[in-house]
Order: sequence, then structure tokens, then C-alpha cells
Amino acid sequence: MFFTTGAVRYRRSIKERTASTMIESFTFDHTAIDVLPYVRLAKRIDLPREGKALWKFDIRFTRPNQEFLPTEVIHTLEHILSIELDRWAGETGVTYVDFSPMGCQTGFYFSVIGGDAVTERLISGAMNAVCTASLAYDAVPHANERDCGNYLHFNLPEAKRLCKDIWFQPFGTPDR
Repeated sequence: MFFTTGAVRYRRSIKERTASTMIESFTFDHTAIDVLPYVRLAKRIDLPREGKALWKFDIRFTRPNQEFLPTEVIHTLEHILSIELDRWAGETGVTYVDFSPMGCQTGFYFSVIGGDAVTERLISGAMNAVCTASLAYDAVPHANERDCGNYLHFNLPEAKRLCKDIWFQPFGTPDR
């Protein structure tokens, strides 16, 4: 496998990749997700210079290997919830990094930079708030050819229904 770092291109062996790469989501027991919605801290990387950490959360809308989100719904949620989570982060004092769909079509990863106040409960509250805000949308933001690579691939009514059905109930975390 080839990797490019700046102008340097190098090859790592399969043995090196396997030994050095333990992808967290491949070691997580997906059968443990029995309550939806589900929020779990997937990774924390301390940033000593800033006195903060990078927090990556696993946010599930459906149960793995049982239910899957249609790609049009994932795409719609990505557009709307990214905007709303960025707004929430600015109001909360954390730094929005990314809101990315999972390839398995069951949820998203949400990454922020912040202090120790960043918890699963805080992120669950954020998700509840942004899903509530999503219900007011009459159109998908940035659904145009210039801003989006697949600008006709959305389903706003279904995305809003999912937000309403899933996030207006108690959330699950690994400790529950």
C-alpha cells in the first residue's frame, strides 16, 4: 500500500500496517448497542500544548447489522447536522472538527476539541438540540452543484422524521 506525505512517497508492508494499526471501531463490540439513540466516546487524544483534547464520539441512529440509514438520509443529516453542530460548538466553547458518516450506514462520528467538560452526556444533549433545530429546515443547506458533490441526493422529510423519532427519547451510553 502506498502513502503520500507531502512530496515523500513510501510503501509499508502488510505486516507493518497490521501491527501498527488498531482501528478502534474494528475492536468495538457492535452487538453491545441495544439502546438508541447511542452516544459513545470512541477516542480521546490529549493536546498538552492547548490543555485540551480531541474527542471523537460514536453516534448511532440505528442498530448495527440490523438497520441501515439510506444514503439520501445520511447525506441530508450530514449537511444539516454539520451546520447545527458547528453552531452549537461555537455557543458551547468547544471547537467543531468534523461530523462524518459511518460507512456501515448506522450513524456518524463527531469530533470536537475541548476540555474535560466534553462528555457523552454533553454530546447527547447537543444531538438532541441540533436534531430539534433540524425540524425547522424547509430545504437542505448547500444542496447545489457548486457546494455539494451529489446535490440531488437528499431526503429531507425522512431525515427530519428520523431526528424526531430517535433523538426525542433518553439516550444510551456504554454505562447504561
